[in-house]
Amino acid sequence: MKTLLCSLLLLSALLSFASATDSNARGKAIYDQSCQTCHNAGTAPLMKSPVTHDTEAWKERMAAAVVIAKKDPKQYKNGMDVLVNTVKNGKGAMLPGGMCRNQSTPDKKCTDADYEAAIKYMMSSKK
Repeated sequence: MKTLLCSLLLLSALLSFASATDSNARGKAIYDQSCQTCHNAGTAPLMKSPVTHDTEAWKERMAAAVVIAKKDPKQYKNGMDVLVNTVKNGKGAMLPGGMCRNQSTPDKKCTDADYEAAIKYMMSSKK
């Protein structure tokens, strides 16, 4: 019984890691294709957008998003919802949807999951 339980826990941990890795890879792919032009260290300050892997800037952005979500819980579940909505609607120089295109969707638009993966990648620390 102990062996079975340990095996299940190990399998669960490995699947969780694989899922996170897949999500991070998807986020990086979307970033490389659609986000890097405006969120790289060279252009982001000019665009007033947070730099990819600048964890402090992204923490501030998420903290502000959490405040917005708490003020409007009917529209937003959490801070990530606010950030995804910001991408979808555009902000400042960012066009609605950013530059995100997903060839696997009928209308070629990115899904909320695509936006979230890209945001999470940009929020992550540089590896």
